[in-house]
Amino acid sequence: MPHIKEALFADPKLLRLPCLQYSDNFTCRVTKLYAKKPTNHTTPAPLLWWLWGELLDYLDPSGFAKGCKLEFTPFCATIDMPYTISLNFRYKKDNDNIELTAAYGGPYDEQRIFDAAIPRFDLPEKRKYVTLSIDQTTYEGESSSLDQALDYLMPRPGNTWRRAMTAFPTEKEETVVVALARTCKARDDRFFMSEPQDEQCKNLLKRFPAEAKEYISREKLVGKEGGSYSYSANRPDPLD
Repeated sequence: MPHIKEALFADPKLLRLPCLQYSDNFTCRVTKLYAKKPTNHTTPAPLLWWLWGELLDYLDPSGFAKGCKLEFTPFCATIDMPYTISLNFRYKKDNDNIELTAAYGGPYDEQRIFDAAIPRFDLPEKRKYVTLSIDQTTYEGESSSLDQALDYLMPRPGNTWRRAMTAFPTEKEETVVVALARTCKARDDRFFMSEPQDEQCKNLLKRFPAEAKEYISREKLVGKEGGSYSYSANRPDPLD
C-alpha cells in the first residue's frame, strides 16, 4: 500500500542505485494486466521506489501470475544521452518472468533487452503464508525502539531498502507508527488476513518504544475500521 511505503521511506533519494547515481529519478507509467487503462505517476522517484510494491506481489501466497509493465522516463532533462527503462512482469513459458528493456536515444539509438525467469517462492507444505518469528519477549527500555521494529520487518541490515528506512525525521515517527499499527486485522478488511499473520503484526508492535505503544493503545489503532485496507478504501475502479 502506498501509505506504508511513504511512511517507511521518507527520503526516497536514499533508494537511488549507485550505478545510476543522480539520474535514478524517474516518472513511471504502470500498466496492470487486467486494467483498462495505465496509471501515470508524474512525481519522480528512484527505480527501487517504484519496484517496492510490484516485487511484494510475488510473495502473495495465492500463486496467481500477475502481469504488470512499468515504464520509466528520466525526470532530469539535462542528461546528454536520453534513455528509457521498462520492466515487464508476466507469465511466460510456465514461469513468472521479468523482462528489462533499456533504450538509449540520441545518436546511438540502441536497445538492450534482458529476459529471465523469476524463481518461484515456495513455502514448506505445512505453511501457507510467509512468516516472521513470533516471540514472547517483553520489549522494554532500550530493547524497544522503532529500529527494533524495522529490523523485525526487514532483517537484512545491509539491504538498500532497510538502510533507507532509518531516514525518517523525528516529526515523521508518528506517521510510521500509525501506518504499521493500522496493518493489524480489522473487521472491515478488504483483503484476507490469517490469524498467524495478524499475530505477526502485533508482534511487530511489541518492539515499538513505550510512548508509541501507549499512543497505539490510547487511539485504539489496532483493529480500527475504515483504514487503507478496508472495503471502502479499496472499491474496484469502475473503469477496470
